[in-house]
Amino acid sequence: EFRRVLFRSPEVVCVLKERRTGHEKPFVMTKNCPICGSTLVKKEDESAYYCMNDNCNRRIIEGLIHFASRDAMNITGFGERIIEDFYNFGYVKNIVDFYYLDTIREELKDLEGFGEKSIDNLTREIENSKKNSLEKLLFGLGIRYVGKKTAKILARNYKNMDNLVQASYEELKDLSDIGDRIAQSVYDYFKNQDHIVLINQLKSLNINMVYLNSDEDKEGIANKTFVITGTLSRGRDEIREEIEHFGGKVSDSVSSKTNYVIVGEKPGSKYQKAVNLGIHILNEEELNELLS
Repeated sequence: EFRRVLFRSPEVVCVLKERRTGHEKPFVMTKNCPICGSTLVKKEDESAYYCMNDNCNRRIIEGLIHFASRDAMNITGFGERIIEDFYNFGYVKNIVDFYYLDTIREELKDLEGFGEKSIDNLTREIENSKKNSLEKLLFGLGIRYVGKKTAKILARNYKNMDNLVQASYEELKDLSDIGDRIAQSVYDYFKNQDHIVLINQLKSLNINMVYLNSDEDKEGIANKTFVITGTLSRGRDEIREEIEHFGGKVSDSVSSKTNYVIVGEKPGSKYQKAVNLGIHILNEEELNELLS
């Protein structure tokens, strides 16, 4: 999880015993965050180590980078280096500060590489980010376990931020593809008063809190489950993203709940299982017609 994972144990690819000298020392994972000095925590079911200090400078910077990234609020012009510089200069200490940069234009002009035009471009991108659909904001907030796909599911089901804030744990875990762990994380996030204050601050800045893509939920695709088998002219990740964009779901296995199986060249056993279950088969041309 981007705001907390900083360090992972090295991966052992192979053992070169012939290079041992007899003076080797066993690897010992560092116990403290090298940035803030806080004790690192390893969770039982994960291999990652976490810095749990909310005030750790590195965690805050990574959160800002994530918020401005393409898959989140998509604020073009804010690369990692610029965000880190702005943080160190004190211009952007939290995500709300992005939306006040226009008030310090004269100070920004003193920075190397920031002329009138570049500042205009930056502030325009910041203003444009206010119009993003709800799922972009949800992903940008960095809620634990909420990736792009989960953010879209939450936005599509709850339609606006207020509905999601008021959602119960039971409602959340009953959503398709939202398990207990994600439901608990989302529920806990919005029960934190600091997070509610943040949401209200963003609202006051006229940042959109509504799901805008309901018109993308195509008939024949929305709420339908697809399985891909065989080789197609496009990559599976590209096809998956397009189907999910229109409200569909892509699964790795065929079951009685599968609506379509997309078949390319040299399909595997999924094709035969789909035939046996009487599931609708689509070739790539038929899929493209459905998507268009």
